[in-house]
Amino acid sequence: MKRHKIGVIAQDLIQAVTSIENCKEPKGKPTAILSGQVSKNVNAVSITTMNKMATPKMSSVNTKKAIGKLKGRYLYLYESQTLMGNIASDINAVVHELQPEKLVVCTAWIERNIYIKESISYRNGVAAHKHPMATDAITPVKESNIAKIIKNATGLNPKCIDISDIKRGSEYIARLIKNCHETIIICDAMKPAHLDSIAEAVLRHKDTWIACGSGGLIRAMSPYLGYEDKGQAINPTSNNKPVLLVLGTINNVTAIQLVTAAQQGMVYPVLIEPGDLWHRDKREYKILHIAQEVSEQLHLGNNVAITTTYSRYFPQFRRIAAYILSSIAKISINDCNIETIFVSGGNTSYALCKTLDVQKLEVEGSTTGRFFPLLTSAYANDGTAYRLCFKSGSVWDEMTIVKALQFLRQG
Repeated sequence: MKRHKIGVIAQDLIQAVTSIENCKEPKGKPTAILSGQVSKNVNAVSITTMNKMATPKMSSVNTKKAIGKLKGRYLYLYESQTLMGNIASDINAVVHELQPEKLVVCTAWIERNIYIKESISYRNGVAAHKHPMATDAITPVKESNIAKIIKNATGLNPKCIDISDIKRGSEYIARLIKNCHETIIICDAMKPAHLDSIAEAVLRHKDTWIACGSGGLIRAMSPYLGYEDKGQAINPTSNNKPVLLVLGTINNVTAIQLVTAAQQGMVYPVLIEPGDLWHRDKREYKILHIAQEVSEQLHLGNNVAITTTYSRYFPQFRRIAAYILSSIAKISINDCNIETIFVSGGNTSYALCKTLDVQKLEVEGSTTGRFFPLLTSAYANDGTAYRLCFKSGSVWDEMTIVKALQFLRQG
């Protein structure tokens, strides 16, 4: 099968990396772009717009810029399976900029217990806006009905295809979409087979139809675009070297995961309160002091986690927290010759890469099939020897950090 060039537009860096981890090919690696131009020699490329925390107007501008960079590729619009961020403004920008015949939306990710029924997004059986993760201070989820979200933003009435029609297979789905008058179509999905059928249906008309979804749909589409259906497995660190964890997410999922790892002696936690570093005259000294503590533990062979996850939350600290974590990490990385950095939190991941002057990441693969949830690994393509392993901040499994560290150090 011909391998098509893919271009993914993602709301944050973790989405950008995980969206293309399954696009393995014999030569070259899928690449996530933070800045700079997109290479024509790479088949699978993703761009992060950082739209999750942007205003709707800025989100639209960022999406249109990304569309320009990905011209000539099959475009996939990656939106959070949790419905956090600017899904409506992103869709609006794509519809107005590219004027596709159809834009097919399905944010289900069955492996993460997220499914769509009657156009409503459910997480672990709970409507998205009622789930505990919906209360994010910056990007709260206030609506679970995807049709309502899109209509409120675009003024367009989406066509909704329910499970009974999805079960009839890709040919029927494609015909149903083709014959409807609406531009935007929302598809229900409750099983992996449903995503497979939607993927095949959309790609029957890949020249004029665009897909929008989370990691579930792009994974289902990869084989039909000429890529292997399973990502390449990542390898543990060499010589059992310690891992530096940079945890900036504010949700309690990561907090519980870190407590579990610390209780089992797997990691030395360094808790940071951004408010204590708010004043510029004290910031540089305190950053150096914390970095020294981190480096001492790493030199002893201990895994170390620097985190603001337990800090008091104030909106004005959100961006400075990512900068502080990244500044501390950079000093310790250079001081201790760290090979592997474990990162959680989309904003933190992006800030860390920018602080390290990383412009693009070559995606190595994931731990799919070894343990759940996914851990995606990418090498900084700027001459450095370290790699970054990404975990979505909202992924739930209290043993995740324990399992990740066991794997990264021992295989």
